Amino acid sequence: MQAWRAPPITLPAAALLDGLAALDRAALAILTGRIGLPGFNALSPARARNLLRLEWRAAGHAPDSRWMDEALRQLATSGAQAGNLPLDG
Repeated sequence: MQAWRAPPITLPAAALLDGLAALDRAALAILTGRIGLPGFNALSPARARNLLRLEWRAAGHAPDSRWMDEALRQLATSGAQAGNLPLDG
């Protein structure tokens, strides 16, 4: 029996995800050019992951899901709730 795997994201769906991440980035950006960590952590897990994916892609990285899961865990539990994430890639 084969394990179930999600189909690859189609181009229209990927464009929608990128657009949503861009909206979240714009809504969470602060004057220093960073993303406010409290706002980032207030996103749903799916939206936080989507925004992080967009930021990493913009910086030229393509992390696998393990890296993404670990980064999200650390951002949510770092205790740096007043911190900010850079937007400059």
